[in-house]
Amino acid sequence: MRKQAKYPVLLVVLVFQILFYYCGDNGTDNIKNRFNGKVKVASEPVKAKHFFFVGKWLGKESIYKYSFDDSSYSVFWFQDKEKVLEFLYSDDLKYAFFITARKLGTRHGVSFIKKLKLYRVDPLLSKTGLISELGEAIQLLAQWNGMNFEIQLTKFDKKIASEIDKFNRLYSPFGKLLKEEVEKFDFIKEGYPPFTIRQPKLISPSGVFGLTAKGDSIFLRVAGMDKDVFIDSSGHSFNEVRWINEDEAVIFSTRKIINSGKERTIKSELFVYDLVHRKIDFKRVGEGRMNFLIANDLLIFDDGIGNKSSIVMIDLKSNNEIKKLFINGGCSLKSIIY
Repeated sequence: MRKQAKYPVLLVVLVFQILFYYCGDNGTDNIKNRFNGKVKVASEPVKAKHFFFVGKWLGKESIYKYSFDDSSYSVFWFQDKEKVLEFLYSDDLKYAFFITARKLGTRHGVSFIKKLKLYRVDPLLSKTGLISELGEAIQLLAQWNGMNFEIQLTKFDKKIASEIDKFNRLYSPFGKLLKEEVEKFDFIKEGYPPFTIRQPKLISPSGVFGLTAKGDSIFLRVAGMDKDVFIDSSGHSFNEVRWINEDEAVIFSTRKIINSGKERTIKSELFVYDLVHRKIDFKRVGEGRMNFLIANDLLIFDDGIGNKSSIVMIDLKSNNEIKKLFINGGCSLKSIIY
């Protein structure tokens, strides 16, 4: 295999790169014609009775369920010998998976994850099911790839000590294994295998709008306009992007990793940007990844790291904060471990 630069030893690889291409400057109509007159509709806010999130229970990372009917939450899934590493919703909130481990840490400078398991959640029926026992791993990346769920993980080869095996698995939203590939890497020559990471969708589904970063500033690109529209100066890279209601708005989060001595801090910003009037309707500066979802005209996001993390709900009609969830030990839409 082609030689790769050595990668640092990471417990979980979560790298977000900026990838942007411009659809052209021949005008909005020409861009729309490329879709043969059929403009793909951006995602619309989901109507939901509840949502799931990660939080501590009896000292273990578990899954909670929040009910919109009575604004209450309770423990949904808990196992004494397992901790939830990450919970991942599909964009439409119709499907979800979560990954657990018995133990994780670092030994002799090398990270390890013990007894990994993959579970599926049926959000509508509020049921869970074990999909696969993944065993041990050095590194792990889980993400949605379109409508399918993807896991990439690395393990030491059982026969050749200098080799690392990279497993690429693709599951249907119902948990069926669609494809599995195994790649072998020479650890001495190539270092740790690189992961393929899904990029944020910086171009709107219609192709009319796009987000781009220049220096420490974020801009909006509009088909037919020679000059980009300034949005904000953040100095952060894009984390997550969601286009809303046929180019009515875009919601996106950015983040910047700050290393200070032995401490590592993630500074993040969350924006709701009005594409019609070209203005910021909502902005929040915080810590952590600021994962978010949209349901019932609410913007729901997490803020903070580890046991200081919380979940915030914003009414998108008024842009006012209506609720904040605190749980002893922290809570997040995806993970409180990293």
